[in-house]
Amino acid sequence: MQAIIIIGGVSSRFQPLGDKTSFEFLGKPLLEHRITSLQKAGFNKFIIVHGDINLEQTNSTLKKLNIDSKLYHQSFPNGMAGAIMSIPDQDLNEPSLIVSGNDTVDQKLLDDLSSKIQDPNFKNDAIYVGKQMPNYFPGGYFKHNDQNILETIVEKPGEGNQPSDLVNIVYHFHKNPLKFKNAISKYLSNDPNAQDGYETAAQNLINAGYQIYIQRYNGNWNPIKIPQHAYLTSQYFITQHGGQIHPSSQIHPSAIIEDSVIIGANVKVSENAIIKGNTYIGDNSRIGENAVIIDSHIGENCKINTNSEVKRSYLGSNSKTHAGYVGDTITAQNVLFGYGTHTANLKFKDKFEDTYEKMGAVIGSNVKIGVDVSIMPGVKIGSNATIFPKLCIYKDIEPNTQFKGR
Repeated sequence: MQAIIIIGGVSSRFQPLGDKTSFEFLGKPLLEHRITSLQKAGFNKFIIVHGDINLEQTNSTLKKLNIDSKLYHQSFPNGMAGAIMSIPDQDLNEPSLIVSGNDTVDQKLLDDLSSKIQDPNFKNDAIYVGKQMPNYFPGGYFKHNDQNILETIVEKPGEGNQPSDLVNIVYHFHKNPLKFKNAISKYLSNDPNAQDGYETAAQNLINAGYQIYIQRYNGNWNPIKIPQHAYLTSQYFITQHGGQIHPSSQIHPSAIIEDSVIIGANVKVSENAIIKGNTYIGDNSRIGENAVIIDSHIGENCKINTNSEVKRSYLGSNSKTHAGYVGDTITAQNVLFGYGTHTANLKFKDKFEDTYEKMGAVIGSNVKIGVDVSIMPGVKIGSNATIFPKLCIYKDIEPNTQFKGR
């Protein structure tokens, strides 16, 4: 069975963290998680449609997995429609599952889809997954008939106006994906710059008698659109794997490790350290004396040094903290927190979505932060920036900046 994984977006809302599908969870990039979960469900051929910022990481992942795959650059600027248009016709002559590379779902959904796809009694033209949402979500809602056949997708109908409780998530199967591409091409021929070609092509097919069966789904759904979603996705993966400590790691007898903690290979946990909650410590990391880590994802080769406290945060690989507080913060790789640096996390009401009660900093890769720096809630610090000591950072810092204050 063939899967088409779309990762061609520019990830603008995810910045300054880089590419979403290259972001690592439990030591593996998100794309690797996506492919391996599909493999478990029986998919053995893969088409990857990539963008400008993730070619190197995508090639690395495909080389590591050594799978039957084809890689195409998204050459059409039309969102999801542009991704499908970037695939040659000859690769769309067999049934295919179209998947958003940023959306993580339970393995059971993939297994159920695989069974449905291979069922000889399945007669419809396509399957779209509808996530059951008890509360309003600003997405596309399915309107369907009594046989769960899709009639239309209503985009962001507003609370109270939902035609059903099913939200469209991009796990879409087409028996004839080339027919779907041709419908997209026909629509874009009249409006080459359209951004709704994917959805409109599906609607035009429905109007012509194309039957899309709705697969109801009430499990976990973790899309990544903004930095906070990376933390939520890390918590999902930690929960799915449960607590485990690699036998090569060294845990001091006085350290306290409780709940669903995953500790990788060659990790050293020093005296009186406390690690609790849904926490992951990546390979070769060092946890210093009296350090406290709760509900956090710590990448490989990190140093959480003496008297550091990290809560509800994601720290990328090769990052370091020194006797400070990092709360509700998401960082990319190679971030240095100087001694005594703190991230404030009690949000200001006018700056964040109401969904998040607390929010710390969002920090790009290769950032150096001096001693005794205070970073205010929601501040974004671009990659390769340097923050000088004893400053209060209350506004975003651009990439490649040396910030000395004011």
